[in-house]
Amino acid sequence: MERIIVPPRLRVWSDGAWHIYFDPYNFVWAKVNDSGRFLMEEFRRYRTISDVARTVAERFKLEPTKTLALIDGFVNKLVDEGFLHRRAYREREREAFPKLKFAGTLYLHMTNKCNLKCPYCYNKTDRETKIKLERLGMVDPILSTQEYKDLIGRAIECGAHHLIFTGGEALMRPDAMDLIKFARQKSSTIKLEMLTNATKIDDRIAEQMCASLDIVTISLDGHEKHMHELYRGKHTFEPTIRGIKCLIKKRLELRRQKPFVCLVPVLTEKNVINLKEIYQFSLEELGADNLAPVLFQAGDHQQVSVDQIPKMEIFQQEATRLSNYLQQMTIIRPEAQDDSLLARNHCGAGGGEISVDPSGFVYPCQSLHFPEFVAGNVRETDIQEIFDDSPVLNRQRGTTVETLAVCSHCDVRFLCNGGCRATAYNVYGQMDAHNELYCNYLETMAVGKLWGKTQVSSSPN
Repeated sequence: MERIIVPPRLRVWSDGAWHIYFDPYNFVWAKVNDSGRFLMEEFRRYRTISDVARTVAERFKLEPTKTLALIDGFVNKLVDEGFLHRRAYREREREAFPKLKFAGTLYLHMTNKCNLKCPYCYNKTDRETKIKLERLGMVDPILSTQEYKDLIGRAIECGAHHLIFTGGEALMRPDAMDLIKFARQKSSTIKLEMLTNATKIDDRIAEQMCASLDIVTISLDGHEKHMHELYRGKHTFEPTIRGIKCLIKKRLELRRQKPFVCLVPVLTEKNVINLKEIYQFSLEELGADNLAPVLFQAGDHQQVSVDQIPKMEIFQQEATRLSNYLQQMTIIRPEAQDDSLLARNHCGAGGGEISVDPSGFVYPCQSLHFPEFVAGNVRETDIQEIFDDSPVLNRQRGTTVETLAVCSHCDVRFLCNGGCRATAYNVYGQMDAHNELYCNYLETMAVGKLWGKTQVSSSPN
């Protein structure tokens, strides 16, 4: 009988009685229980199905014919999925990563103004500098309502499928909701999202959000006042909670399924120990649909220290505690889509996403609003031309995990994508620097993706 071949280059991660076997070259993986792991390890010794079945039947006092049938079914499933191989390991031909015709996601910064002064804001320095220069008449004025409508219409024509309205605080722009309504009128299918601190949401704005937006993403750093206000500032917790409740209440009144309400805590060493409690408060008390916590991103533009990055062991401990809680909850997905975990070689900056500031300047992403990353201005050049021809964007698209010195040899490089290039630049001053500060976190979160989306869940019993 033919031998069953396990991928020669293999990573294995375990969590209790379950194990993930990952083939980094063919980008395929299997989740198996303890019995499945026993079989995997036997096949790693280049044994045949009949040999392994004989060993299992003798060791565990099982009926040989039934044992052979069970193991044969186990193997057939994993062969069909491309994880196990008969006689010889077969490398898949790697598909080329597609060349994008236009960015799928646009961050549209409605205003530089914000009513909060969060010290770790990713574009705080850029916004505050431009506000000062604007007062002195030394910077271009922000795009007018008509200019923004022209930009939105053109972005949709070019093929953008996701517009993210942000700031500053987007709701500090008086015509923000009018522009979002315009975008919805231009396309009934494009995904429209707003990033907000929720302090400006009232009954009228909530109703407008329910009419046009698909997603409202709201910053919430804690389930208790003192924790949220530690970084967001005094007297911000109650207005934030009031805005969240107002939106969710209005959605219920109108019997709408949208907008999907997602809360985003920035995880630091101060609040990571309350991650489970933040989820519980947000889901059970506020009625949010989901949370999308982000790890504090350090940089020399920040007013807080790199010491605020959570310690790895605490991060893992709290992630496990959260996972145990979430197993009891039903989490709604923001949209019906293919949720397959696809290989990626890039964080998306300058390719899958671009960012436009309030004055029309285009950047590779929302975290790279620095003069050296200006790709053009939509007042002067068509945004499609900027995307196609800008040396800044083309250079950014060329910075992939295959070109990063450390990442290019890593087994999980197509899962973590080398991490955020803006963080690498902010911390180390180089776009192609290794994200050493975050490398262990990135691998942990990459493996977490495998646990959350396993292509194969196999058990021989």
